[in-house]
Amino acid sequence: MAVHNGELYLKEAIESILSQTFSDFEFIIINDCSTDDSEIIIRSFSDDRIKLYTNNCNLGLTKSLNLGLNLCGGQYIARMDADDISHPDRFLKQIKFLDENLDYGVCGSWYTLFDDSGSIHVAKLIEQHNLLQASLLIKNQMGHPTIMLRKSVLDNNNIRYDENLITSQDYNLWLRLSIVCKLYNIQESLLDYRIHPNQVVSSKKNIAKKYTHSGRIIFLQELIKSTFSTEEDVVLYKSYFNQSLSLAELKILKNVYENVRSNSNVRELYDDICIKKVFNQRFKHTLRIQMKYKGITNWRYLKFYVQNDIIGLIKSFLHK
Repeated sequence: MAVHNGELYLKEAIESILSQTFSDFEFIIINDCSTDDSEIIIRSFSDDRIKLYTNNCNLGLTKSLNLGLNLCGGQYIARMDADDISHPDRFLKQIKFLDENLDYGVCGSWYTLFDDSGSIHVAKLIEQHNLLQASLLIKNQMGHPTIMLRKSVLDNNNIRYDENLITSQDYNLWLRLSIVCKLYNIQESLLDYRIHPNQVVSSKKNIAKKYTHSGRIIFLQELIKSTFSTEEDVVLYKSYFNQSLSLAELKILKNVYENVRSNSNVRELYDDICIKKVFNQRFKHTLRIQMKYKGITNWRYLKFYVQNDIIGLIKSFLHK
């Protein structure tokens, strides 16, 4: 757990870890030069499992997380944020899965989003590795604070968080891990994920978007061993965040998906049926977003809709 000025919810987060039914662990907490009462709260717990490390200066989340990874001495590493709540059996269920499935290196779970008014909804993430791996090329499918990692996978492949990414560093990490080990999401909620104004993503949404996109593009370019053009980069960004695309941009997006799918490295590392399914679903989703932006009676787009998503077009007419 990395903490920077997290006093508001820190006590509850720590208690949820110390109350795990699986109790044999060390709890490494990195205090990233907090100026509030975070350190006082951490030191108020008289539990020998807590190992507190305080940075001499504010390193930021990504570097603090890497410091934590390097300090971990156990077989598995569980991530936790200072404002969330782990369910009591979280560790027990994740350790059981990893013990029984040695070819898996990452185990996450569903999680329940909540705010001060109560539960919002359960984020239900993909279970099966091949589909999960392919879907990561389009969208993050792992809940960062729900994750348990096999440390040997990180060490043997020299993998850590990319310190060039201020936020969304986890997404890039899952992408890189997905080609060296299998990933899995337990199909039940094992963590309550708090939504509040002070969290990193809420306070820096535009920056988060930038680094989410950058982390994915960096990985994709390394994967296909090629560089996207400026136009392709812009289109991928706009499609990821459901922005309006011109007809020319829709055609660029379709070509990018086809080129990535046909890349020899992708064909070797990914299940082609899953890649095809994920890309087709995402492209049709993008088309349906454009139907809302442009209108289904825009004749410049109508032919393209008919050629690429006739079912979605019919549904749009029916809902008029």
